Amino acid sequence: MDFLTFWGLVLGIILLAGTIILTYWIPKKLGHKKLGFVLSGILIAGLILFTVATIFRDYLFFKSDANAFLSNNDIQLHDEFKIIHNDRDEILDAFQKFTLEISPADKLRLVESIKSADNFGRDQFNEQAHNSRSTINYEGNESFIRKSRQTFEPNMVPIIEIVEVDKEKNVLICYKYIP
Repeated sequence: MDFLTFWGLVLGIILLAGTIILTYWIPKKLGHKKLGFVLSGILIAGLILFTVATIFRDYLFFKSDANAFLSNNDIQLHDEFKIIHNDRDEILDAFQKFTLEISPADKLRLVESIKSADNFGRDQFNEQAHNSRSTINYEGNESFIRKSRQTFEPNMVPIIEIVEVDKEKNVLICYKYIP
């Protein structure tokens, strides 16, 4: 954790603690002790839920989330798969990488799908209109790759999604990031 992130978190915690104390103290001073207790309780419960969701975010990634990502990239897995690893950028949510163990049949089908794509072999995106999605397919040194870029309005950052089918193992590595 860098210096700026650390002190930002410290300041955020101080402000949040102060807000919780004030939501109890002000109604109490005005003669509404129960209202202060309820308001501060709601803020504390919200803080606990936010903290738990942030800490256990990687454990709250399910097969349905992986399927949604894959279907967004025109990929369907017919056999069972296992989530091996999931990693996300905790604060900005600008990066996600997850690894799936897939069946040999799904791997073969995905490799053929990438190889038979009309744009196979092109590893750079062409100019792209706003509010559109572009996909390229190519072979890397260690994997077959399907890369998609979703653009939005002018001056908005695109979303890049990459699906890599490992040549050696029955593994699918998926990335989603905002450059």
